[in-house]
Amino acid sequence: MCLCSSRSGGPRSILGVISTCSLPSKSIMPHAIALGTWQLKGQAATDLVRGAILEGGVREIDCAWEYLNEVEIGVGVKEAIQTGVVSREDLTITSKLWGTFHRPELVRPALLQSLDNLGVSYLDTYIIHWPMSFRPMPVKEGDGLIPPYAAVTDEMLYPRGEDGKIAYDRTSVLDTWRAMEALVDEGLVRHIGVSNFPVILLHDLLCGNRHPVYCNQIELHCLLQQRPLVDYCIERGVRVVGYSPLGGSYTYGAHKGVHLLANSVVGEVAERHSCTPAQVLLRYLTQRYGDMVTLIPRTRHVERTSQNLAAQSITLDEEAMESLLGLDANIRFNDAGGVHWGVPSFD
Repeated sequence: MCLCSSRSGGPRSILGVISTCSLPSKSIMPHAIALGTWQLKGQAATDLVRGAILEGGVREIDCAWEYLNEVEIGVGVKEAIQTGVVSREDLTITSKLWGTFHRPELVRPALLQSLDNLGVSYLDTYIIHWPMSFRPMPVKEGDGLIPPYAAVTDEMLYPRGEDGKIAYDRTSVLDTWRAMEALVDEGLVRHIGVSNFPVILLHDLLCGNRHPVYCNQIELHCLLQQRPLVDYCIERGVRVVGYSPLGGSYTYGAHKGVHLLANSVVGEVAERHSCTPAQVLLRYLTQRYGDMVTLIPRTRHVERTSQNLAAQSITLDEEAMESLLGLDANIRFNDAGGVHWGVPSFD
C-alpha cells in the first residue's frame, strides 16, 4: 500500500516520498460523482474532505494548485487513510497545473509542489488548468523555480503588466503538454488531461500527443450543455469532467445571481422523482452521457456528498430528460478569461 507522507508540520521534500513509493500499476478507476474543492479553506476544508471520504463515500477528489488549499485537502486525505477505511489506491486524486507554470522547465517543479502539498507520491490525473500561459512568478534566491506555496498572492497568480492587463507568456500548449507527458514517463502521474479547452485546441493537441488526453474538464450543467464539445470528446475517448454541474456560484459575469437549483423545471422533476434538485441535475448528465462523464459538485456539507452519490440510483423518465435538455441556453457562469484576463477564450 502506498501511504501518504508525513504531515507533522513544517516543509517536507517530496523526493523522500518518491524514493520509497512506486506508482501502482492498476489503471485509474473513474467515478461518476467526485468532490470539487474550489473555495474550500482552512480546517473546514480538511474536515469536509475527511468526512466526504469516510461518511459520504466519496472516492475521487478534484484539486488545483490555484485554489491555494492543497495542504488542507492533503491533511483530510491523510486523516481518512489513517483510519484504515481506505488506502491511497482507493482514491482518485486530481490536481491542475496553473498558467504561470506552463514553461516546460516549470511543469515538473509545479507538480512536485502539489504532491508535497497533498502529501501523496503520485497523482491519478494532472490537468492543464487553462490553455492560456501567464508570465512566470517571481522567486526569491533559494526558492528554486517556483515560490513557496504559503507565499503566493493574487498578484502572483494573475500577473499584470504596467498597463494593468494580464501578462501572458509566449509558451505553446503543445510544449507544456510534452513536459506533462514526461511526468507520466517518470511515474509521477497516471494520466494527464486538460481543462477549459475548446474543440479546436483539443483537436490540435490530439494531433501531436504521445500520451492520451485523459480528460477535458469543462463547465457543464443544464444551462450550458456544450453538446458539440462533449460529443467530440466522447467520440475521441477523452473523458468529460464537468465542473459547476449544479450551476454557478460566481459573483461576476453576465449571469451572476442565476440559480439553477431554484429553476422551476428542475424543481418539478425533483418532486416527481422524490429526490432533490441537486440530484436531478447530477443524474441528468450522468444518465445522458454514461460512464464517459465525471461530475465534480462542490459542497460545504458532508451529508450532501452522500446525497450527490445517491443521485446515481435515480432513473429519470423520458419526459424529465427532454425537459432538462430544453433548459440549454448557453449560459456560462465561469468566464474568467473574458471577464478578468482579457481573452474571450470561449468565443
